[in-house]
Amino acid sequence: QFQAGKILLRGTHGQKKNAAEALQLLYKAAKNKHEPAMLQLGECYHHGDGIGVNLEDAERWYAMAAAAGNRDGVTLRNIVHEQMAAAKVVEVGKRAVLAAQKER
Repeated sequence: QFQAGKILLRGTHGQKKNAAEALQLLYKAAKNKHEPAMLQLGECYHHGDGIGVNLEDAERWYAMAAAAGNRDGVTLRNIVHEQMAAAKVVEVGKRAVLAAQKER
């Protein structure tokens, strides 16, 4: 399931790219505790590969891979966590600027 999912996600080995089917196969493999599938799903959500970018879901899949013993999962989970924290700081800053402008 994992290999077929990767092939369909990239459109390699003579197969047409089919993100929807690829993601279904990756989900099935991940549910069967396949660490590389968990990591791949994290990457899909992290980079918007075949699906919209969603850092919360990316962090969740990376965390699952990490919990299963995947070292890359640990590293990537931490990277996404930092990106999410930075995005929150930017959002708080924007809100502060808007609040200050309203007070003028």
